[in-house]
Amino acid sequence: MNQPSDIALQDNEPRLVRLLDLITKIFYGLAGFLLLLIMLAYVTEIIMRFLFNKPTTWSIDTISYLLGAMICLAAPELARAGQHVSITLVPEAIKAPRAHRNYVRVLAFICVLILSGVIYITWMEFLRLHRNNILTVGTFVIPKWWVFFFIPMGLFFTALQFFRISIYGPVPVAPTTSDGSE
Repeated sequence: MNQPSDIALQDNEPRLVRLLDLITKIFYGLAGFLLLLIMLAYVTEIIMRFLFNKPTTWSIDTISYLLGAMICLAAPELARAGQHVSITLVPEAIKAPRAHRNYVRVLAFICVLILSGVIYITWMEFLRLHRNNILTVGTFVIPKWWVFFFIPMGLFFTALQFFRISIYGPVPVAPTTSDGSE
């Protein structure tokens, strides 16, 4: 899997696009940090439960909250680098480079349109959760909007990455060998 630093940089892109990439890279780093916290919470739970016979009351809820945030923070980078889940039967069948590029750009714009509707729905739900101060259900109770905020935010930046692809085309990825090195 390519990391954000493996992506070929494009100096000719506008500052706004480079800013979007910087934010995306920061989000991806935060997602990695949240993965580390999830792992630490699991290890803590295992140690406390099986070595000390004193399971934690917070770890399972914390892990589920962090997992949602981690996925939403990683999504923009996956969209930018073309590492999201996709069915590639049609694009791989298009042999002409220009036609392939245009197909990817149109498909990316369709993704922007779809994500725009989903962002609107999730933002409205976020506002409702915030306004009504609805709490999570579990042993570690927090306001639901604390966790839910990452959904519209992650989708928004994912949509921005798809919008970028619809304008500039797919982001070139630095070639790697089969062992993952360049």
